[in-house]
Amino acid sequence: MLTLKDIMDMDILKDATVINEPEDFSEVKVDYISVQEPPVEGFVRENEIVISTAAALDDTAELTRFIQDVYQAKAAALIFSFKPGSQNELSPDVIDLANAHQLPLIEIPWNVRFSDVIEAVTKELKAKDLHNESTCIKLQEKLLQLYFMDESLEHVAERVAVSTGHSIKITDKHKNEKGRYIFDDAEAFHEIEIKVNSTLYGYLYIAESPHTDEEPVDIDLLNHYINVPLSLWFEKEEVINITGLKLKNDYIWKLAIEKDTTPEIVNQGVQLGFNMDALYFCVLLKIHSVDHAAENYSSLTITKVEKKIIGLLQEKNIQAMISFKNDRFILFLENQPELNTTALLDEIEKVLSEMDPSFRYHWGIAERTSEKNAFPEQYRKAKIALEQALDLNISRLDFRQSRITSLINQMTPRHKVREQAYALLDVIIQNDRYNENGMDLIQTVIVYIKTNLNTSETSRELSIHRQSLLYRLAKFEELTTLSLSNADDLFILQYYLRLLGKFQ
Repeated sequence: MLTLKDIMDMDILKDATVINEPEDFSEVKVDYISVQEPPVEGFVRENEIVISTAAALDDTAELTRFIQDVYQAKAAALIFSFKPGSQNELSPDVIDLANAHQLPLIEIPWNVRFSDVIEAVTKELKAKDLHNESTCIKLQEKLLQLYFMDESLEHVAERVAVSTGHSIKITDKHKNEKGRYIFDDAEAFHEIEIKVNSTLYGYLYIAESPHTDEEPVDIDLLNHYINVPLSLWFEKEEVINITGLKLKNDYIWKLAIEKDTTPEIVNQGVQLGFNMDALYFCVLLKIHSVDHAAENYSSLTITKVEKKIIGLLQEKNIQAMISFKNDRFILFLENQPELNTTALLDEIEKVLSEMDPSFRYHWGIAERTSEKNAFPEQYRKAKIALEQALDLNISRLDFRQSRITSLINQMTPRHKVREQAYALLDVIIQNDRYNENGMDLIQTVIVYIKTNLNTSETSRELSIHRQSLLYRLAKFEELTTLSLSNADDLFILQYYLRLLGKFQ
């Protein structure tokens, strides 16, 4: 950084005089120099030295306005050169104004040519720029060497810190720290995006002040030269992650379709980091979206979905193996005795819906098993359940339910049975007093059947009083003319409810 002190120490300005109160010129940055005569009209840049003859400023009010324009532009200093015989003293009011706004006022002799001053200052500015640029180029070359030497971002942070004299932190785009080199504990940091084109890879945090009395680094110049090299580490990490996911995906698909899970296959899973001693059951997920079909999902979308699910399962300490094949996600979930599958799938849907609210879900769920490494059989059962769920447009179906559903589908032609089912239940479906907007009689009866006609358990499940439950059941029998104590009526009722996709 070139400062006003550096400028004042130059031979060309050895006879210059500071008009107003002395400033700490070592803190005043200089980036430009120019000759300006009023009016300024926005031509002065920040950190610019302005040279002027002030020839047309005999009037104090005009001179005051000129100084105001210069300090409002955040100029580094204002240098005057007074023509011999002219008014060569600034009024106390003008000097007080400059002092109030910390604008250095300097006078140079009339015989010092402006062009010589500009040439000398410009030469120093170029020399500083070349030095800074040379430092950044060397740092860029060193970072590329570190990359090809497969060094970590911890080493990168150290190299950048040592080269610039500033404490350094490097994070990924989620602000997870990847490397740091700190000279002092408490420091304020500039945040710089590690970004190439429109892709954000992470952030470089550089301390606002250098560790020693060295000149602060030019952040824009530094960013220009090291942004691309830093992005390489994140590119490589992404490639490694994607490659690792592909290997795991291929392995999980192999587990699902191989006839037997041999010791060799189990050993491959161990090498990939899976716990092959755990018991797993299979769940299949097919996602639909109003925006695009599942088979048209990009690899990035699939990876994001997998990461979301993996993240949730890790939070819940549930071991899992996840893959995507044939437009559906394959999940082998740890068969924990206390695991509530319904609640877990609800949470997965919630997490994925935050990613894309248009997602719609179909699940096929295999039966829990106590058999170790039963991956092919688990996948087969989950696949049967998912295909039935898709056929009936049911959001979730487990294998046990799918067997009953499959049997029903082979009986009376479905369109005729549907007509019969609606004829029986329409009196409830079409009446807001009795459907899900009111008493929800159908759901009440479904819970009653699932609890093996236990009124106490049904009351608890529905959180209603036993007398209210009995009233609902009686109302259902009255409206449908079915008897909930008659085995034949119960069979036909379940048949109708399953066919309509209500009994899941």
